[in-house]
Amino acid sequence: MPNAPSLPTPDDLFMEAVNAALRIPEPADVANSLLQIIGSLLEVDNTDYARALLPKTLLRIRELDDPKEFAYLLRLFVKLQCEMGCVVDAIDSLPLFDEETEQRGYALKEIAIAQAKAGQLADALTTSDGIEDLDDFEAVLEAVGEQQIRRRLFNDVVATAAKIEEAEPRARLLQNLALAQWDLGNADDALTTMRNSLSIARGIADETVRNRALSDSAIALTKIQRVFDALTVSKEITEPLTQIAAYCSIIVSLKDGGNHTGGRTAAGEAATAARRLHDPFHRAAALRQVGEALQRIGDVAEARAVFKETLAAIREIRNSYSQTMTLMEFAARLAGLGNDDVAVKIFRLAVALAQTIDGYPFQLLCLCKTTEAQANASLCDEAVQTLDIVEELRETVSVRELETGAFDRDWAAVLAVVAASIPDKDEAIAMFKRSVGVAEKIGDPNNRTFALRNVAVSLSKFVNHFPEHEA
Repeated sequence: MPNAPSLPTPDDLFMEAVNAALRIPEPADVANSLLQIIGSLLEVDNTDYARALLPKTLLRIRELDDPKEFAYLLRLFVKLQCEMGCVVDAIDSLPLFDEETEQRGYALKEIAIAQAKAGQLADALTTSDGIEDLDDFEAVLEAVGEQQIRRRLFNDVVATAAKIEEAEPRARLLQNLALAQWDLGNADDALTTMRNSLSIARGIADETVRNRALSDSAIALTKIQRVFDALTVSKEITEPLTQIAAYCSIIVSLKDGGNHTGGRTAAGEAATAARRLHDPFHRAAALRQVGEALQRIGDVAEARAVFKETLAAIREIRNSYSQTMTLMEFAARLAGLGNDDVAVKIFRLAVALAQTIDGYPFQLLCLCKTTEAQANASLCDEAVQTLDIVEELRETVSVRELETGAFDRDWAAVLAVVAASIPDKDEAIAMFKRSVGVAEKIGDPNNRTFALRNVAVSLSKFVNHFPEHEA
């Protein structure tokens, strides 16, 4: 018998993805696909291959005739250069932009923030001089301030914060300074800085932004052991879900600090606020957060009671698609907390409900997301069973979708995610071979590129887990 085909390496699949991308008819889609491949390579720490693709990608971008497409994709290119540490090369890309364009401003922000993170504070500030958008300019100042905190240049941080006009980032930077002062034992300085930050947060006119800033303030106050102040600030938050999220963060933070009584108080406030929510979707999300926090502080019995309320709220959601996705997220969270038995039951409810959804595309999306969640939760047997249901959907797919690979694009990616989670190496390799086979049969270059890129990412993670594997 002939030997079974060997499994390609991740680099082989990334190369196939690149070749498929180069066959895409639309030039802008070619460039965008190459950028996505570079991003995926960075995701799996394959920096050498990512850098090798940069010249080819830039060449494709420079061939674009549409000025807006060119500027947008060039900005994404600069962002990737910064992410992989090629800041000097990113600066060299700037002359390709037309002067004073919005995308050039975004690119300057990416470069300046990268310089700040690398500790090149003077260069970051010099680069930021060319940024016209206030929000982008202040994002650079905040990055500079964060680096000053790491260097313990606390007086410089205060000066940097004073230059930030927008209240939220100014409050956030001072808040982080307060936490750094506290960690160094400077309790009085930390409290003074935190009060200044909180005063700024309270003065924000936009209610949504103010609520977000107050939530951050409450959590920070907990970390510097100002429990009463943290609970008081949380009560000032007018948006229920944001308020409940703040309470839940306080619960865990207090328990970590040994203050179980304070955690119980915050838990009671959070549960009461969650039960008042009329919309079942929001009530379910809030109750789930409360249950998670309770379990994290060791109140397992009470957590289970709240989780039962969570499931009851989910059952009230009338839209099947939303209900399925909420069940899936709930199950994934339960598995993350170690409640595998309950998670399996909730996942099965999600799978059963997904099959009742009208329309193949929504069914496929829900089932694929559920399969991935099961695999990521290490519930491999459950994931494989859901895979079988997904494969049955193939019989309902139009001939056109099969010809273009619109179904097989997602199918190949999900197979690979499951394969990467299988603990038995031989079974995983067999599943990967199946995934690669599906991806390589796709004729449409767009869908083929997507499939091969995603399979390559999962295979990279598998190879890192089994470094002795030979393709």
